[in-house]
Amino acid sequence: MQEKRPEDYIKEMMELYRRSNPEPMPRPEPMPRPEPMPRPEPMPRPEPMPMPEPMPRPEPMPRPEPMPMPEPMPRPEPIPRPEPIPRPEPMPMPEPMPRPEPIPRPEPIPRPEPMPMPEPMPMPEPMPMPEPMPMPEPMPRPEPMPRPEPMPMPEPTPIPETPEIILPEDTLPPETSFGWLQVIARSADSALPVEGASVMVIKHNGTENTLVQTLITNESGLTPKIQLPAPAITTNPMQPFSVYTIKIYRTGYIRLESRDVPIFPGVTSVQPFAMIPLPKGESEDTPAVVNENTEPEF
Repeated sequence: MQEKRPEDYIKEMMELYRRSNPEPMPRPEPMPRPEPMPRPEPMPRPEPMPMPEPMPRPEPMPRPEPMPMPEPMPRPEPIPRPEPIPRPEPMPMPEPMPRPEPIPRPEPIPRPEPMPMPEPMPMPEPMPMPEPMPMPEPMPRPEPMPRPEPMPMPEPTPIPETPEIILPEDTLPPETSFGWLQVIARSADSALPVEGASVMVIKHNGTENTLVQTLITNESGLTPKIQLPAPAITTNPMQPFSVYTIKIYRTGYIRLESRDVPIFPGVTSVQPFAMIPLPKGESEDTPAVVNENTEPEF
């Protein structure tokens, strides 16, 4: 706080005096002006108050003694490193199994001459219905139209000659004709052949499936042309063909299956397969994609 000077005290006293002794209001004219009162004697100037003694400055507090540093903890002894486990001796490799001798391919049986197609047998006359409701005469059955020659399939690449596989005749029933089957495996919209695909030809006999032949595609995606039994026209004129199931499999591709593939006597049937690459992450045990063929109508 700033100390006051004597002049400041005088100014304060004069201000207090003016507030306690205001100037008198002027009296009205009619009244006589009284005699002025004598001016009071000025009050004596008060003695200036002595300045208070400054307070003594407090003694500074003693600085505390620093705490002693704790003793460092002893360093633990290092854990001894375990002895390395001895590496086991490698097991000896087994002896490779001897490769089996290849089965000799049987000699091809000479291709029999195709039997001429006999004339269709006339239908027997229907028995007359008993009276009283006579049955109208049945319409004569039209002559069967001659079967058109199969159109050759266009091949994107030249097909090399493949050997024919002919079944032995002693295992076939009598009056059996033959047809031929060849499988083509391609991918990339029939642009690339698929080599090494396994093909199985299966015959369905009532409740049992019989494996007829297993084949492997070559570098052109073709299997050998195989001979399959087909019913003769005289045996079954209503259905002069036999049906087979063909399955194909190749590592890295989806399994495919084609059912009810017709085989006609004296005709070579070509069964193409559009191989689909296996998607990434899919298992090899993915169910096969089945294609149901419709039987031809006559």
